[in-house]
Amino acid sequence: MLINDILTVLLDEGEASKIILLHKANLDSRLLNKYLNILNDAGLIELESRKGKMSIRITDKGTRFIVLYKELRHMINSKVQNTNR
Repeated sequence: MLINDILTVLLDEGEASKIILLHKANLDSRLLNKYLNILNDAGLIELESRKGKMSIRITDKGTRFIVLYKELRHMINSKVQNTNR
């Protein structure tokens, strides 16, 4: 899930530029811009322009989203594994 990839990079880095996100989340610039707008509108990230460069940070809401998303994935994977036994 691209949202998870972007937010996880930001959580790990603390703050990142678009170039770092492009490489670490393995995205193209068009797709990254689309998702940055979605995440910003949802309040999961903050965008800030400094000295002509974009700085991107995860918000507290974004951090909570990542924690809940990982918990849900773990729960689902546990159920699937138990079903396959």
